[in-house]
Amino acid sequence: MSIKKSYEEFAKRIFSSEGLLAASLDGFEERTSQWEMSFQIFESYLDEKIALIEAGTGTGKSFAYLVPALFWAVTQKEKTVISTHTIALQEQLFHKDLPLLLQILGIDIKVVLVKGMGNYLCMKKFHEQESLSTTLFSEGSPEWKAIENWGYSTKDGSKSNLSFPVSSSNWDKVSADSDSCTHIHCPEYKNCHFFAARKNVADAQILIVNHYLLFADMVAKNRKDYNEEKSILPPYTRMIIDEAHHIEQIALDSLAIKIHRSDLYRLLNRIISDGALDQSPLGKIREKLLVQSKNSKDLLSILQRVELDIPAEKRIIMPKIAETFTLLDQFFEESKREDFREKKWRLRKSTLQDSLWKDNIVPVFQELVKELKKFSQMLLHWEEDLYSAVSDVMKEKIRSSCMEMHTLFTRLEELVTNLQNFFEENDSKNRVRYIEKNNLALSTNTTLIDATLDISSYLSETLFKKQLTVGLCSATLTTMRDFGFIKKNLGIDHSGREVTEKVYDSPFDYEKNSLFLVPSDIADPSSPAFASEAYERIWNLIQVSEGNAFILFTSYEMLISCYEKLAPKAEKFSYSFLRQGEASRQVLLEKFRSRSGSVLFGTDSFWEGIDIPGDILRLIVIVKLPFKVPSEPMVEAYYESLVEQGRDPFLEYSVPQAVVKFKQGFGRLIRKKTDRGCVVCLDKRVKTKAYGKFFLKSLPPSRVVFQDTAKVLQEMRVFYITTHPVKYG
Repeated sequence: MSIKKSYEEFAKRIFSSEGLLAASLDGFEERTSQWEMSFQIFESYLDEKIALIEAGTGTGKSFAYLVPALFWAVTQKEKTVISTHTIALQEQLFHKDLPLLLQILGIDIKVVLVKGMGNYLCMKKFHEQESLSTTLFSEGSPEWKAIENWGYSTKDGSKSNLSFPVSSSNWDKVSADSDSCTHIHCPEYKNCHFFAARKNVADAQILIVNHYLLFADMVAKNRKDYNEEKSILPPYTRMIIDEAHHIEQIALDSLAIKIHRSDLYRLLNRIISDGALDQSPLGKIREKLLVQSKNSKDLLSILQRVELDIPAEKRIIMPKIAETFTLLDQFFEESKREDFREKKWRLRKSTLQDSLWKDNIVPVFQELVKELKKFSQMLLHWEEDLYSAVSDVMKEKIRSSCMEMHTLFTRLEELVTNLQNFFEENDSKNRVRYIEKNNLALSTNTTLIDATLDISSYLSETLFKKQLTVGLCSATLTTMRDFGFIKKNLGIDHSGREVTEKVYDSPFDYEKNSLFLVPSDIADPSSPAFASEAYERIWNLIQVSEGNAFILFTSYEMLISCYEKLAPKAEKFSYSFLRQGEASRQVLLEKFRSRSGSVLFGTDSFWEGIDIPGDILRLIVIVKLPFKVPSEPMVEAYYESLVEQGRDPFLEYSVPQAVVKFKQGFGRLIRKKTDRGCVVCLDKRVKTKAYGKFFLKSLPPSRVVFQDTAKVLQEMRVFYITTHPVKYG
């Protein structure tokens, strides 16, 4: 029997109306789209293709790609890496979908959920904390006592298994990290939780990861100093990426160089700490040298440098870092120019010649770079002299600390080079440098970012040309059912690979179960009157749906304004108003699910990755079309690049990006076959502008109402009475 025929029989056992899933899941229905998607993924394994798949809600896409991945693991003994964006989907795959498939198929293969190094307890750090007479945690701290007890009882050292909260600063003191890890030379290597987990990963056939881990591994493997000890994932050639509409942005984030003053502080303190309880690698080496230095002038000199010279130079640099970044903060605050008041400020070509920048900021940072280089050279010379002076026996004793020390020295060199490059005059078309401030009042929130504008060539070379199979799946990959935008931006177009493309429509009856409405009499979003008119209509809509609504904004400021305007009114009714920012996303969603009549006001993260089936959510209000802000440095630079090529940046970049986000927002409404509800867009450009067709034709086939507000509200009432006769009849 051919392998293709074998897979057909395998899939039939699972997906048919009398198959294993139907016997195991209540309400499971055979879906042609699920069959077809599964076979498309299988063929991408068999013929070594790239598969682009947009699968509407209810398609059953996770089973559709898990089944061929399992088949390939069993028959061909090859690994598959499955990457997702959200923790919720990771947990669904690892704790629910895969265990079910393995059980009903009687398959015994290893599946692992891969976590980054920082998620594991480092036993060396743990014992160092324990050995200190006064720990770096406050003495007698309940948090430290809890960590201490857990550290001796935990089987896998994974942070996710903690049954109590731990602050990030305290977890950093005991967690594994690549800079301090000395691998097989560590005295705790045999007890290392991270390397035990990594061995588990190496033996697995299905690896579940998140997108950030996937790209961190990709970046690490493309570094000049890469070796297998530093790899996050073992070698693999088969990959499925779910929630694939996120990977361009995550790849951009992963490649961007970010410099914050705290990075410098942290690194210098890790190289050599202040005080008597110096647990830095230099501090540990110093303790070992104290014993033998009495009989050696060379060792006495080396010891003197680590006790006096190096700390003295560090004491000069630390305040200089503060002064330099504070000057940059003041530059933002004191400048009267409007573009300096933005939260993100781009270094344009004109900026590099600007006297304010050129004469006041650049020289100060160049001086800081000079001091850091001097310190770096001092450390490297000390390292060379140390190796020359100590005996072979001593080298063995300090090997672990020396390895950690060398890694930190290398990091310092990299950081200094990145800082120097940020302030250089040379520029390139594929480079975007900008400064980000989250709050002008907080001087510590300034970050320097050096980003790559176009990552299509990078992805083409490091991902699509190297992997035999790549399946890209999402509910939102196309614009008007066309994959052209994502193929170009991700470099698939010039990868030279064969690509299969398919849109699988949702099996849900959107025409019957949903209504898409746009008030025709509302002001245009560019009008000063829009906000007040939008708030009035949002209140009217909430009253018609009796709450149970998501109000999705593109601006946090507008969200706050609307919430403050409407919240006093809600107190007179039974509506429970919830606002992004007043609690964590998880807590807000739990509150929303637990109480009928809730209204959640949210921005970016609430547009997607949320699954609330049933009547508890029956209204989505999209306040504005989700266009990216044109003044954002990356967006502005992309616009300029397209204009130089004689292309239309609005239609070729802004609209496709916004359509994907718009579809995600719309997709929060119908999550299962019996769901009913309305989506109201208060941005009438979706109907009045020519580009509105890109949004409308990308949506499921809902009935569209474009009427005045009174008619919109009446249509909603009729819809709710018809679809919810007990509630509204």
